[in-house]
Amino acid sequence: MNQRIFCIVTALALTAACMNETPIGSTSPDPDAGADVQIPVDPTPGPMPDTGTSPPVTHHYAVKNQDGSYSCNTNFTDPCANVAIEHNQECGLPVGTVCDAKTGLETTPCTCQVGNGKNVWSCIGGITTRPDCPTVIPTDGASCTDDLRGIGCEYLKPLSCSCPGDIRDIKPRYVSCSCDFKTSKWKCSTPGWVHTESNPTFSLTQCLTPDPVIPQGPMVDATKAVSAMTDAEVETWCRWSYDLQRERSGLPHPEPMGQVDGYGFGWGGGTFCSGTLNYCLTQVPLNDCKRLLKRKPCGAKVKQLSNCFLTAFTGCTPVEEGCGPMASDPECRETLVQFSPMSSPEVGCLVPLN
Repeated sequence: MNQRIFCIVTALALTAACMNETPIGSTSPDPDAGADVQIPVDPTPGPMPDTGTSPPVTHHYAVKNQDGSYSCNTNFTDPCANVAIEHNQECGLPVGTVCDAKTGLETTPCTCQVGNGKNVWSCIGGITTRPDCPTVIPTDGASCTDDLRGIGCEYLKPLSCSCPGDIRDIKPRYVSCSCDFKTSKWKCSTPGWVHTESNPTFSLTQCLTPDPVIPQGPMVDATKAVSAMTDAEVETWCRWSYDLQRERSGLPHPEPMGQVDGYGFGWGGGTFCSGTLNYCLTQVPLNDCKRLLKRKPCGAKVKQLSNCFLTAFTGCTPVEEGCGPMASDPECRETLVQFSPMSSPEVGCLVPLN
């Protein structure tokens, strides 16, 4: 039986969902294929095929180790250094970049967003540290001075120690440290972690947002520009994304359920993401996917297109660079992932019809 689930991802409530979900492995009539199709199940997700060389780490967030854990990033050039950051003011950094604005004792996370005609900073929330607290987060278990006994201090975890999935929200980066009155030692924790006998030591690089399970990418040259894809490659890419969405949410409607100002909405299941970027992904028929990829000369690489799709598809946690490269190119903002400010969970994910 089909389930109808509607989901929204917000900056302070990290939940992802879909609408009109069909169980994986079920058989559904596919009007694009012309016959019943057995939806395959691949329990072993793999890396995205890439004919190019993976670039070195250039971001300023925590670095993932081979065992799946994270370490603070100590080898990077800080893109936020010497940058003026103010809410709703122009941003000259790549779209999706997160920086912390510091004013006195207050630290506020800000994200470079797509604006009207220019990119702007979006700053939400903030943490204010007491003036008598240490200026940097104390080491858990370290001694604290007598004058701080019984005092609690609040901090925002440094971006260099924050997992990529946690940077979109202030909650996973919140750190509270208190100077224990009896032992005169610091005890630090986050909302999702507390001291226990089996887990006695707090670490800055503990992640609250789990890494998403990333499906294997399409068999298309990942180094090509989207605008340079052949008809066969566009067919392959669209079939790949179409099948992934169909496995989760069933088949899209052949026509949109509604239209507004040359945009359609309501084909099928959708995901809305906000925080680092505001964008949405909705199901469309296979032929509409091919139309959208050819509609404008998108200069982003196929890998960036795929990473953006997978970011939205797997719950909005950035896959590699996430959707920043697609949002940064005006010709790439209306492919399969939509960046229109008119889209909303109330209106729907708006997709251009022409």
